[in-house]
Amino acid sequence: MKILTIVCAAVLLVAIVNSSALCAEEDTVYLGGFMLLRIRTAAGGFSAAQRVNALQSRANNLLELGKGIPKITTVRVGKDVNIYTGRSLFITVTQADARSNHTTTGGLAATWAQRLRTILPQATPEKHGVGLPGN
Repeated sequence: MKILTIVCAAVLLVAIVNSSALCAEEDTVYLGGFMLLRIRTAAGGFSAAQRVNALQSRANNLLELGKGIPKITTVRVGKDVNIYTGRSLFITVTQADARSNHTTTGGLAATWAQRLRTILPQATPEKHGVGLPGN
């Protein structure tokens, strides 16, 4: 009986670890194949998964051929911080986001904005010659 309990506990632990790994992938937003950020919380009436879907769409739109690289800015709005790409809102960093990342809204917004600034030039189609004559 003791061995059966240990085996069941081990199987349960493996299942939990595997489901956590799958969930971690579902909350990730990519930009041109680069991991951009992870969303762990709901906000603004949207579940974490809905936020990821919206952010992934916004990230994909940043890679449109000929669009250029927008200026990335942050603006504090009450207790939250908005990150803009050009004049378009990319994400609102909430207190829940900051807590889940063990930081402040300003600190997390600065980190995510810097990741955008770093990754976007590397991920644009022009950087890789996609859509250019002869390619």
